[in-house]
Amino acid sequence: MADTKAAVDAAQERTKAYLPQIQAALDQLKSQSEKPPPLIADAELYTGKVRDVYKPNKFPQHVVLAATGRQSAFDRALATVPFKG
Repeated sequence: MADTKAAVDAAQERTKAYLPQIQAALDQLKSQSEKPPPLIADAELYTGKVRDVYKPNKFPQHVVLAATGRQSAFDRALATVPFKG
């Protein structure tokens, strides 16, 4: 039991060394999460997982698809599923 406690204490001490790096990464993500201005000012916007869809109010029969840097797990072949057609 004492060996387990010592191992847990050692792991917690090692983790403390990573806290500044984790906090810096979180701060960077927060600063990047600010939304950019819309691509088309006078349009309805639908934001999907990977693409943004704009429907201009001036031309309601048109849509604009904007590819973004966002990725979805479904865009990648993660693994094969047996017996899945």
